[in-house]
Amino acid sequence: MTAQPKGMVATRNGEKIHVRYAHLSTSKETSTGVCESTVEILDDGSVRLHESWAWEPRPETGSSIAGSYP
Repeated sequence: MTAQPKGMVATRNGEKIHVRYAHLSTSKETSTGVCESTVEILDDGSVRLHESWAWEPRPETGSSIAGSYP
């Protein structure tokens, strides 16, 4: 399923970010999910997110690392 993000809401508490999101697939099906991220600030000032995510109510879960560059 290819999905495009259509909306998200996030809160931050210190180094933790909690995100709820909705996606719309190319076949016009909606899916929702949740992501918990830990923020890491690197020595060069860039940001790295360590993410654990899950689709709701489907059983798919995973983890990823996302980052920015100075």
